[in-house]
Amino acid sequence: MKDFSGQLIHPQYWPKDCDYSGKKVVIIGSGATAVTLVPAMAEQASRVVMLQRSPSYMLSRPQYDALGGIFRKLLPEKTAYALTRWKNFRQQWLIYTAARLFPTTLRNALIAKARKQLPPGYDVETHFTPSYQPWDERLCAIPDNDLYRTIREGKAEVVTDQIERFTEHGIMLKSGDYLEADIIVTATGLQLVVNGDGNVSSCEMLPPVGNIKDQRLPDLIQSDAYQTQVDMIKNNGCHCTHNCAMLDSIFFNPSNLPHLLHHRAS
Repeated sequence: MKDFSGQLIHPQYWPKDCDYSGKKVVIIGSGATAVTLVPAMAEQASRVVMLQRSPSYMLSRPQYDALGGIFRKLLPEKTAYALTRWKNFRQQWLIYTAARLFPTTLRNALIAKARKQLPPGYDVETHFTPSYQPWDERLCAIPDNDLYRTIREGKAEVVTDQIERFTEHGIMLKSGDYLEADIIVTATGLQLVVNGDGNVSSCEMLPPVGNIKDQRLPDLIQSDAYQTQVDMIKNNGCHCTHNCAMLDSIFFNPSNLPHLLHHRAS
């Protein structure tokens, strides 16, 4: 990358003064960040290329949740939020279940959707047909088919290849093709700093709270679930509900936390 004389950008450290108007942009990657950046940058850049090593499945989703909007208009906020969350979870659960039970059917449907949205004769097999089954790796959501629309309008293109080397003015590919670029965006993943790089330490062992036995309660409770595992998402929700109830029990029954009260009093 040091040989490239243009602007090299990682999305996590996006410069505030970045001006890509009329410039040639190459976005490396095929995940959620890349497929979001392509339509956005194509509005002002002279040319946008999404360079991917291998294709991903794309699932179009509406940018505006119409049913969620109806819930918010007709129902109290808390009820509307709960119903919207339940709806979104069930939709994802149905897609994931279909991928596990009928992988070929869902694969064909996703590829057929891509073929329908892209220009006639477009090489869907190369650029939008992954070698794995749906949800063996995650699906990329594209709002309102904006990626397909941008390609169809000729504002962007997808190149499936591998990088041979960076040059002063672009990228040389292993196929021998060359991508000229003024700006290269490396949308290949983010570096996550858990808890803001702060120090987290456990507190003393607390007395049992309700049915909770032998548990340490820190000031912060963190719960994670990877979205490819729907059962983990469901269990994660139960875990969060459980911990919130536990914290409520502590705050509404101060005798459960005598050392915290002592600390506050001092």
